[in-house]
Amino acid sequence: MVLSPNLQHGVRRQTYKEHASLDFGLDDIPIHLVAEVGMRHEHDSLYCIEFGPRSQDQNDWSKLLRPPYGRQSEQVCTAAVRSAGCTLCVFNGLKLTLTMPPLAPRLRVRVYLWLDRWLQRGMRLLGILHEGFWLGFLDPEDLTAITIRSYEQSRVYSGPEHNQSGLFPWERETIDRFFRPGSRILVAACGGGRELIALHRLGFQADGFDCTPHLVETSRRLLQELGISSNVMLCPPNDVPRELTHDGLIVGWTAYMQIPGSARRIAFLRKLHALVPPEAPILVSFWVREWASPDEGRVFRFSKWLRSLRGRRAEPLEPGDHVTDRGYHHCFAKEEIEAELKAGGFRMCHYSQVDHPYAVGVAE
Repeated sequence: MVLSPNLQHGVRRQTYKEHASLDFGLDDIPIHLVAEVGMRHEHDSLYCIEFGPRSQDQNDWSKLLRPPYGRQSEQVCTAAVRSAGCTLCVFNGLKLTLTMPPLAPRLRVRVYLWLDRWLQRGMRLLGILHEGFWLGFLDPEDLTAITIRSYEQSRVYSGPEHNQSGLFPWERETIDRFFRPGSRILVAACGGGRELIALHRLGFQADGFDCTPHLVETSRRLLQELGISSNVMLCPPNDVPRELTHDGLIVGWTAYMQIPGSARRIAFLRKLHALVPPEAPILVSFWVREWASPDEGRVFRFSKWLRSLRGRRAEPLEPGDHVTDRGYHHCFAKEEIEAELKAGGFRMCHYSQVDHPYAVGVAE
């Protein structure tokens, strides 16, 4: 067994500025060993390993522990300690080699590990085929219907605990920075009213709309119980109320990414743009697409191939499209969200991935 900077189980990693022994978890080995692995660069890691109960020779080993504190050290520590007839430890540069004779696993262990490995591979393959097939087969209207149904059945988003929990820290900081105090804000996809309640408590005038009937009724009932005057409207999916004017816009938490297709999302932004004056702020939140796993690439290629078999009537898929039991969602790259805001009539003035990915635009 080799312990390196990629050391995993049972050992805590320390920077070169720290200096302490670590518990390797082999308490059944009656040997105490503390030693230093040589440091070659400023950002190298220091591993100090401790086996079992402390021995009387601890002071002898502690002499090897000289903190490098950034110095260039080419020290190579080599030690052999015998316990129950086993040669244990050899230090060499940045590697610790344990030379204890390995125990061969029993047959039942090997069978379990082999079956488990193939089971995991099979589950991955089924997941790829499942998501890829339905993402390629379902129309945007079907994906939206699955999303609405998941929110209809959710107890979290219709419960008072969530809806009276207030704004997230990143929401509060963004609203304080970009939205004029006391202004009138329209919340798209307002759900059960979490944003509406929090905004009213901060002194804003807030109205909202949603396409989920159950959440609209929940929001109206909760606002009435709290004595908050707010207009909550039921709208068709991807649509907005027509005869309202506001000073700012908030698209409910991650709701923007649940609109299938960039063309629909841009059309939605343009409808919102018509309801606000120039320089009005808009806040949208989403998930990001920083890198794609091999399985995600396979899902996309498979679903794209299925869409191609359906001919022209099937809308093309986009990288970052996904479908789960909670419905459709799209993961964005920074350039993608900026381009969609621009096409919808907004100039992106702030982007952040701290705490949660979100962007702020202003109406042009």
